[in-house]
Amino acid sequence: EQIFPELVAASRHHPNAFARAVAVKSLARFSRSALRPVLRALRDPAMPVRLAALLTLDRLWTGAVPPAVIRLLNDSSPSIRTNAAMVLARHGVRRATPWLVRNLQDPKWYVRQYTARALGILGARKARGALQRAAFDPRKAVREAAVEALARIP
Repeated sequence: EQIFPELVAASRHHPNAFARAVAVKSLARFSRSALRPVLRALRDPAMPVRLAALLTLDRLWTGAVPPAVIRLLNDSSPSIRTNAAMVLARHGVRRATPWLVRNLQDPKWYVRQYTARALGILGARKARGALQRAAFDPRKAVREAAVEALARIP
């Protein structure tokens, strides 16, 4: 944080959420030394800043990142919950399975859809029962995602 104090300060304190989001994205260009301020940005009150931080962490992935991304599965924003599920799947974080299974009950159908996809990518055997129930979801997109996920699970 000593190398880019103005950028870190902007990511935390700039009054404009767009400017904070740009600062968070820019921190990734400084490699893993930016990890701490990006993780801190996950707690920003503005959804675009949290989303920028999540997408930045996707590129700065280390062992310290998964717990923070798992917590985002409870975020108030459905977009954050959806993106968190896919980032966890992309990085093969199977320990997120219980939280992902819970998100198959999310009130937003697209969160349920992407959660089913994430579970399929993970090949999460422990999610088989929940995905079988999701195969009868009222939304066609969720049903299709659940069936596709089940086909990917050995």
